[in-house]
Amino acid sequence: MNYNSILVRYSEIHLKGKNRGYFEKVLKTNINEKIKKFGTTLESTSGRYIIRGFNEEDINDISKYLLKTAGIYSISPAVEVDASKEAIYETALSLMQDKEGTFRVSSTRADKKFPLSSMELSRDLGGVILSKNRNLLVDLHTPQYNLSVDIRNNGKAYIFFEEYRGVNGMPVSSSGKGMLLLSGGIDI
Repeated sequence: MNYNSILVRYSEIHLKGKNRGYFEKVLKTNINEKIKKFGTTLESTSGRYIIRGFNEEDINDISKYLLKTAGIYSISPAVEVDASKEAIYETALSLMQDKEGTFRVSSTRADKKFPLSSMELSRDLGGVILSKNRNLLVDLHTPQYNLSVDIRNNGKAYIFFEEYRGVNGMPVSSSGKGMLLLSGGIDI
């Protein structure tokens, strides 16, 4: 599969209110530090980071580094396309053309200007895939293939199958300093 991006989701940072920008900046710095040797670019867009510009043979190494980075909830190697219905459908059909078994389509949509809701996109795209590939059946509960479409505010859509869980938590070096006083119990 020709992945051209990695979608990175972060965890607890979105709960931090007015400090959210600080925590996002720390996480972005940590990610850049881990993957700088791969010559990638990192962009942030509405609750996600997108990594681009890597060689496809490096995707496993990049994923290993990302999954060990505190603050990352999950990652998904993805195919990035323009957020148009035509581009999404064409790419999804290409990804599903040789598959056999059961599938489902899951969609999320940060860009509310996209003409279809998440449910409409999942239903329509699933119908098109089913009509083009007779070797597939729909299974919404335990599918062999979960084709996910994530439409972001940057005018791009990300199409992927896998979602790998990270270590969660807060980014390393985002906490302040502390002091601990210990007493041995003998005061003179």
